[in-house]
Amino acid sequence: DRSPSRGLGDVYKRQREGQPGVDTVLILLYTGMRCGKLLALKKSDINIRQQAIRITRSKTQAGIRTIPTV
Repeated sequence: DRSPSRGLGDVYKRQREGQPGVDTVLILLYTGMRCGKLLALKKSDINIRQQAIRITRSKTQAGIRTIPTV
């Protein structure tokens, strides 16, 4: 049985074990970003103090936004 909650539990387990790529999966899950948006991020788009990720490049105006990371 591969229920969604069990799959997420596997992701958390792998994060604790330090497996590469797990943080990326968690960012995608929690923010709802698509892979292309995540790959297009620059260091300046991430604001740790404000706990937010800014999407500054998009094909549409609606795609430009700030995503809270809290």
